[in-house]
Amino acid sequence: MPKTIKVPTVLQELHGETTTLVALIGTYLCATLLALISLFLTKNSEESAARVVIFLMALDIGGGAFSNLTRGTSVYYDSRPGLRWLFILVHLGYAAIFYLFLPGESISLLIIGISIVAASAGINLFRHKPISKWISGLLVLAVPIASWLLKLEPASVVLLSVFAFKLIFAFNYTISS
Repeated sequence: MPKTIKVPTVLQELHGETTTLVALIGTYLCATLLALISLFLTKNSEESAARVVIFLMALDIGGGAFSNLTRGTSVYYDSRPGLRWLFILVHLGYAAIFYLFLPGESISLLIIGISIVAASAGINLFRHKPISKWISGLLVLAVPIASWLLKLEPASVVLLSVFAFKLIFAFNYTISS
């Protein structure tokens, strides 16, 4: 079993009370990769402020997509149901950020962003039932399909898809061991 690391209080909402070195490396590697991908996909954007916001958002989404699958984060939020709901609701702000800053049809971005948060809230109600993983997976797959059908820009498709994975699947996936 990997050695556990005690997480400082200020970082516990990101990593839980304890984590492993592999979980930390994976979290920050995924955060960095998605942020760099977002810079590449928005390289033709003339709005540097939007690129900075998208970069910072991608750091959180990429890191959260990995961290939410770790045992430390899973145990932390499973033992704090009120904080689980707050975590989900805070992500409504991302729908507004998608609307304001991502390239593409703004109203579609807003609707997909809100739908992702709503799907996460719905899955949270029955996340301990085996079928929740299947439904989560299908809902996550619906995001890139809807984004493609709506002809959204590649940066928007990538960020919305990873955001869906982070919030719908990874956050509601309970690590049992």
